[in-house]
Amino acid sequence: MKQRNKAAQAALLRFRPHFSPIAPYSPPMQPIPIPPAIMQQAQAAADIQDYQEIVHIFARAVRAMPGHFQLRVFHAGALGQCGHYAEARQAFKALLKEVPAQRQAEFRGMIGTIWRNTGRNDFAEPHLRALVESQGSPIGGYEALADVLERLNRVDEAESLARQGLRRFPGHPTLVFMLGRLHRRRLEWDRAEAVLRECLALPATEPALEVEAWYELGHVLEGQGRHREAFAAFQAGKAGPKAAAIDEWRLWRSRLAYMRSGAVGPSAGDFRRWAEPVSDAPMSQSFLVGCPRSGTTLLERVLDAHPGIVAAPETMAWRAQVWMPLLKELRAKGLAPDGVHEVAALDAITGGQIAEAFKKYRAAIDTVMETTVGKRHLVDKNPSYFPLIASIMRMFPGAKLLVALRDPRAVVWSCFTQTLPLNPETVSFLDLATTAEHVAAWLQNWLTLRDRLATPWREVRYESMVTDFAGEARATVEFLGLPWDGRVADFHKSAKQVRSPSYASASRPIYSGSLERWRHYEEFMAPHMDPLRPVMEQLGYAW
Repeated sequence: MKQRNKAAQAALLRFRPHFSPIAPYSPPMQPIPIPPAIMQQAQAAADIQDYQEIVHIFARAVRAMPGHFQLRVFHAGALGQCGHYAEARQAFKALLKEVPAQRQAEFRGMIGTIWRNTGRNDFAEPHLRALVESQGSPIGGYEALADVLERLNRVDEAESLARQGLRRFPGHPTLVFMLGRLHRRRLEWDRAEAVLRECLALPATEPALEVEAWYELGHVLEGQGRHREAFAAFQAGKAGPKAAAIDEWRLWRSRLAYMRSGAVGPSAGDFRRWAEPVSDAPMSQSFLVGCPRSGTTLLERVLDAHPGIVAAPETMAWRAQVWMPLLKELRAKGLAPDGVHEVAALDAITGGQIAEAFKKYRAAIDTVMETTVGKRHLVDKNPSYFPLIASIMRMFPGAKLLVALRDPRAVVWSCFTQTLPLNPETVSFLDLATTAEHVAAWLQNWLTLRDRLATPWREVRYESMVTDFAGEARATVEFLGLPWDGRVADFHKSAKQVRSPSYASASRPIYSGSLERWRHYEEFMAPHMDPLRPVMEQLGYAW
């Protein structure tokens, strides 16, 4: 039980996995242990991404044990995970006023780690800096702060901190790795390769970091035009995770089988019924979905530059505040909208529930985005909603749909070369064949639904954004019902944080370097691409 409790605490410190190779800072444990039952309940909620339930679990625990500082950290962290940033920051502030002086640095490190793993690197930085500047700062502080600075695109500061850490902890593998990444960010290929190979050769390099170093080396070798070696590096990084992800593989195959089963989904008639408005208020709302690595982040940044648009980047507002509570109600009635009774389950949702859910959702969006959307057009960008189009259309009658498309072979290659937290979706990216199967299944689902939808939708092709930015961006803005605004062309100048894996490239102007990158690997990809043929033909991509 003690081992399970420790594992649960480590998992909950991360809450939602962040795109980072650096292990979470691990402070000394609370003298009073957290009751295992609390951690087990919270872990069960985390396993199904019910983050609002985690908030409730820790809120009850804090009321029962108000003097337990670590429980209060977890409660505030859960609030942050759900997007209640102001409330979480206030809770952390109140906590730090009570923490004894000798434990301030420890708790600043914990708070910084939670903000970092929630994707709020701007909030994380001052806490992690306080940890690094404390007497006897642990290596974890340097690791985490360097990672945060790099993700904030403050490359010079990140390098200075990494070198400072290496003076205190010579040869530490994570800081060596970070230097390699920073050299790669500057396109210093030779230096990056040498440092990353040094990291891989260090006996203290742990398996998880070794995986990251292989991927990073793959990108460096690709930058040098050494494509065969790059492919070998990516393959080397996948060997361990591919063998260990037994549960994730099982769940992925189960979901893939369901998507391929031809199970009857909503008909055109169903979508027409669901498109009927439930209130007189017009809905200035769109959802932006698509396969991972298909250009959703680019399009979100472009649209957000329009003064009449607020683009929300992969928030938890809909899932945490609306969908999970409704899902619980439906399942309590024996209905599940992700199964063969999808239509019956979605029909069971009443107009009153939809109207109430929309109010909660927009309030949650205002909280997450720390603004009032008001009459501006809201674009909720989240690739993970791509398989949930029917549910979204049911819950948001009148909403428009933007679908980001990209040559499926480019999507496959880009997914294959990304290090992402393992789950029943991303596990497929560990192999070219399964990546192609996954992408084909998602796109086929879209092709099946698009002719049935009763609400307006538009496909936005990454290739068109690159080759005809002005025309494609203008057409997309006009599709949303807004006039063109010249500020859209300067989207890359925005100071808004990018929390997706595209954080480095999304801060650049439009460039064409990624369009044909996959072609360098055709010899490796060709034997596995057959599942893509039918969807490519229907989407108009030449084989």
